[in-house]
Amino acid sequence: LDFPEEDVCQIGIGCMVSRVGITPGIRQLMEVARELTPAERLELKKYPAMTWHTLERITDMSNIARQVAWQINERWNGSGYPRGRVGKQIHPLARLAAVSDVFIALTSDRPYRKALSAYGAVMEVVSSAKQGLFEPAAVRALLRTTCLFPIGSYVELTDGSLARVIRN
Repeated sequence: LDFPEEDVCQIGIGCMVSRVGITPGIRQLMEVARELTPAERLELKKYPAMTWHTLERITDMSNIARQVAWQINERWNGSGYPRGRVGKQIHPLARLAAVSDVFIALTSDRPYRKALSAYGAVMEVVSSAKQGLFEPAAVRALLRTTCLFPIGSYVELTDGSLARVIRN
């Protein structure tokens, strides 16, 4: 996406530290195999602020990495948290991080569901983008960088023929 190398580093750092505010109690809520109650959801939404406050004490961490970590759960249409930011109010790198974070979550096993395939996760992300949850450019970036089918796998093409995946 033509971001400078330093920004790419900052999004990586922000993503890696985006969960430092998760307490054992919040971790427990994230792992329950049922729908959360409204009170539990409110408790879960507290961790980005705790992350921000923890990262604030790290004096040599850039503000960009902090913004990514703090805003990774914001959504393009304002339905995210911690602040319900909308569109361009969300840091551009946090918009990318949000899409990546959801893709990784969908392709990972959870106590309440099995992991989706890369293809299934992309379909879910695209569907969410149609609902306004993600910036379209961020979803296009995911599509350009993600191989939906592992190299070496066979896929059926629209004309019915089989093809073997040889590269991204």
